[in-house]
Amino acid sequence: MNLKERVFALTKAVGTSGLEKNASELACDMLKEFCPDAHIDNMGNVIGSFGEGEENILVEAHIDQIGLIVTAIEDGGFIKVTNCGGVDKRLLAAQEVTVWGKEKLIGVVSSTPPHLSGKDDDSKAIAIDDVAIDMGMSAEILKEKVSLGDRVTINSKQLEL
Repeated sequence: MNLKERVFALTKAVGTSGLEKNASELACDMLKEFCPDAHIDNMGNVIGSFGEGEENILVEAHIDQIGLIVTAIEDGGFIKVTNCGGVDKRLLAAQEVTVWGKEKLIGVVSSTPPHLSGKDDDSKAIAIDDVAIDMGMSAEILKEKVSLGDRVTINSKQLEL
């Protein structure tokens, strides 16, 4: 696997704040190629070392990703959320997202259509309490598949610049 493939694989790994296990395990598996003793400690840190000597190198990075947390399932099949990390709310409208419930579900962050929004709405970020995800299914079916506290990630395509 070349460097680009490694970086893309790591950035695709799901691991929102507080639930980084999937991303940590992938990073640990990749590190084991270079550091056979690589492991994940009790705090979720991925640690590996090789060689002996007086010089040390520390590679440090966040392994979690910004996302959302399900706070309610509303009648009509909409999911209400709050932030999980420093979400830039200005970028949420109309984004495709994945809800990580009992199964992987795709939804879209709903937004106010232009003909219903006020003249000042374009310059304001939506409040996190107003964010709703349209799942395209009834609340009854949704409640069987999604629980409060489930994580939501924003789907984006990786590009080589």
